Amino acid sequence: MREFPRGPHPWTGQAAALPWRSALPWRSSLALAVVQLVGTQAAAHSQPERVGLGLLGRALLVAGPALLLARHRHPRLAVLGTAAVTALYLGAGYPYGPVFLSLVVACFAAVAAGRRVAAWSALAGLWAVHLLIAHWLHRWLPPAGDGPAAWGPEAAVAAWAVAIVAASELVR
Repeated sequence: MREFPRGPHPWTGQAAALPWRSALPWRSSLALAVVQLVGTQAAAHSQPERVGLGLLGRALLVAGPALLLARHRHPRLAVLGTAAVTALYLGAGYPYGPVFLSLVVACFAAVAAGRRVAAWSALAGLWAVHLLIAHWLHRWLPPAGDGPAAWGPEAAVAAWAVAIVAASELVR
């Protein structure tokens, strides 16, 4: 088993780079993109009232995992970007599914990197956008004829958001 250097480099005094932190996380991001695409396609079959996944919907599903490539070096960009992409996806009226997975991974990465404010802000902002879309803006956004959502499930959505950040704090 290979030992990785600990502490500062003996000649430069800089911290040694760990091999898994220096490379872009291609495999996990690609796997997450596949899960989001396939999972949302499967979930769309039970949601015929939602807008069909077209090229833009699929591009938004891939954009979240693509932003996760930057999660180790730029955790704020990753978490805020995935929240924005998810908000655009929800606003476009596409079917619900595992679209939130890339945001969960980005939140874990941001909290692990010490960017708690960015993680909490991203989740709170997405929840606020979800409230606006589901309760007030639904008249003007797709799908046509969509009514307001019930207020009851909003507590569960808020609880999931808090659980995500709390779990990432525990992992940290």
